[in-house]
Amino acid sequence: LSYSFCTLLNLMENGEWNLLWYHAGCIVSLLVFLAYKSRGGNEVTESSVDGIEGVSSFKRRYLVPYIIATFTDWIQGPYQFKVYLEYELSESDIGLLYVAGFGSSLICGTFTASLADKIGRRNGCLLYCLICSLSCLTKNSPSFHILLLGRAFGGIAASLLFAAFESWCVSDAHRQGIPKTCLTAIFTTASMLNGIIAIVASLVGHALVVYTGSFIAPFNLVPIVLSLNALLILQTWEENYGEVVEKPDVESPEASSKASGPQVDNLLSPLIEGIRSILEEPHLSLLGLIASLFDASIYIFIFLWTMSLERRSASPKNLPHGLLFALFMGWSTVGALGCDVTFSSLRTNYPPAHTAALLLGGLLWAGGIGLSPGLFPWTSFTVLFNGYCLLELAFGAYTPCQAVLRTHLLRDSSRTAATALYRVPTNLSVILVLYFTGSLSEAAETALCLSLIFIAIMCHYQFMKFLKKDDGEDVPSSTDQRRHGTKVDKVGSDVVPTFQLAKQRLPSSLHETE
Repeated sequence: LSYSFCTLLNLMENGEWNLLWYHAGCIVSLLVFLAYKSRGGNEVTESSVDGIEGVSSFKRRYLVPYIIATFTDWIQGPYQFKVYLEYELSESDIGLLYVAGFGSSLICGTFTASLADKIGRRNGCLLYCLICSLSCLTKNSPSFHILLLGRAFGGIAASLLFAAFESWCVSDAHRQGIPKTCLTAIFTTASMLNGIIAIVASLVGHALVVYTGSFIAPFNLVPIVLSLNALLILQTWEENYGEVVEKPDVESPEASSKASGPQVDNLLSPLIEGIRSILEEPHLSLLGLIASLFDASIYIFIFLWTMSLERRSASPKNLPHGLLFALFMGWSTVGALGCDVTFSSLRTNYPPAHTAALLLGGLLWAGGIGLSPGLFPWTSFTVLFNGYCLLELAFGAYTPCQAVLRTHLLRDSSRTAATALYRVPTNLSVILVLYFTGSLSEAAETALCLSLIFIAIMCHYQFMKFLKKDDGEDVPSSTDQRRHGTKVDKVGSDVVPTFQLAKQRLPSSLHETE
């Protein structure tokens, strides 16, 4: 590391180097401080959970396979384009390959991910290991058609990674009686580790390329890692489907009599039910639009940041892209850990879902502010890089907030399908941008990102109006709930938010009565 820093010091202008050194120092300092604060808050949270055993072991059992899976995804990113260039593909062919990946995720990936509600969420995660391995193995062939097939596999694998793992976690937590409040800490930890593992994956991939002299080496490592990960999942995870009993929420003879196996009639039922649940409940539609629009802006930013910073750098040829990427991931990790600390500090006054909904609006504004300097060509390297770091910070905190809201609001019977459907507008937006990339300027692409974020902010405003409306509805008191066979969830001093009671418990009980 010392040698690398000295080399960078000689290659870069002092002002830019000092800026990166300043950011690295801030990231390390904030991570140490937030880790200390988070550790204390999580100890209090876990100790306050009465009658709940195995939360820590469940957390490890989920996070280890999930982080390994994200490692295999991150290690591919920096070398996709390099492999295609090594095979001397034209720019139009490379663009077609990327469109094929997002198009496959849009069409096939949505159906495949929703299929996990039928065949089982654990099987869906195993399917990710298989399909992602096949996608990476195709990189060994220079044939355009085989590479095209590999990109199609990659799009399907991305949808499974996004939806199947989270759905298994939520359903298995419900099966074990782990309250949703505990899932908040798990998702914030997952988001934090995701940023760290991205940095580790980039270093491992770079070492493999240097050692072997081939850009294909990181892709050949993926099948080995995923084979071991599949064995770990088979050994430690139990299967769950699109219908489970949520122990903390409802205790009734009807609920306890539900089978743990799949309760759908055909392969399309989870997808149809996911579409129906999103369309019938406006707050779920708005939540999906917020996720799709902000995620789409982040994908466009991924294609945008390299050229934007190179244009403003004093030494663009010597710009350390790997270090810049590591700093972005560092700020994303700070955002995730800061979100964890926020949830821990506010748990006595606000339920996690309320906190997540309130934070979401501020994070969207922060992301828009971070992108805005890219609108002006005279913006300096320092200002633009600081803005991009603010965007990554906001995205790091945004990810666990979205996961918490999905945990509280989505129906478990179609959770994987609904989560996959949220990616449909994202993939469609990215495909359109890729198609017009050659004709769009940097300012135009930045303006497009800001437009998507602004629409997401408007959706969040409507989303909060729905939550406030639901929060004001008459909700059964604890006495009435006990009389009707339901109970009040408490984790320490946390009470399940009233809009959750109104939207999840009351309609389900009315539906059973009907």
